Amino acid sequence: NMGPLSNPVSGLVFRDPKRWVVSKDGMGDALTIQAGVDSAAADDTVFVVPGVYEESITLRGRDVVLLGSGPGETIVDARLADSSCLRIISGESRSTVVRGFTFTGGTGTHASGYSGSGILVFNACPQIIGNRITNNSAPAFGFGGGMYLGGTAACTPLVQDNEIVSNSSGNGGGIAVSGMSKPEIRGNWIHNNSTTHGDGGGIWVNVAIDGIVMDNNLFQFNTAGDKGGGVVASLGTDALPSIQITISNNVFFRNTSNRSSALGPSGGALWMHRVDAWVHHNTFAFNQGFGSGDGTLGGGIAITKCPTSIIE
Repeated sequence: NMGPLSNPVSGLVFRDPKRWVVSKDGMGDALTIQAGVDSAAADDTVFVVPGVYEESITLRGRDVVLLGSGPGETIVDARLADSSCLRIISGESRSTVVRGFTFTGGTGTHASGYSGSGILVFNACPQIIGNRITNNSAPAFGFGGGMYLGGTAACTPLVQDNEIVSNSSGNGGGIAVSGMSKPEIRGNWIHNNSTTHGDGGGIWVNVAIDGIVMDNNLFQFNTAGDKGGGVVASLGTDALPSIQITISNNVFFRNTSNRSSALGPSGGALWMHRVDAWVHHNTFAFNQGFGSGDGTLGGGIAITKCPTSIIE
């Protein structure tokens, strides 16, 4: 009925978030993770019971909670798919959460230059929390063996409390960050990752935007074929202003770089170029920088063209 206090019906239909269950034994709502994601709407939860799921997953713009039973229980293996284990590439927001999986066997998304073998994030801002990303690899020209974070739109993904281990790529054995992505990388254990010939055994950063934060991570036993065994942070061009980056409360332990050039800094733990960095309250121990000549410098930290950076 219409009255003085009545409003016309808008036609909008609201629904409560739904929980979709993925189970290979047919006892849930879907047999594959991709089918569960495709069934879900925004704010739904896709819960995946323990098992090994041999597939590659794309979220397709859905802001969902993708929830595994724990990294030791729910495993996404992309070896047969010959692609990234998980792609988040369609504008997903911080409402998208990925938690409780092992991602393994990824080789990267070919259209993007074999980037993000474990997880590919492009023009999206998800939360990636509490996963194990291991034994993913990209070719020598690839970026981000474990994870790639990039895009043309400013995004702030959260990467927190993950174990990123034994991944390899051309640059960024563990994680590669480029373009307009400015992630928060917090509380991760990043170890035993490597680059075949390039930079950043643990993390490779080459961006054009301020605001990247690396805080409270453990970088351990990572190896770079060139610069920055633990981390490389670089603008990559002298034509743009330096970028601002914060590297704080991390531990760099036994990372190694193998500078391919006879001259120039190596940076066993950390190599920085044209960044306005605040590097504070970190621990550097037993890192090594090698090279093919006597000009290699910086077993712990190597810095070039960073006049305003602060290390304390």
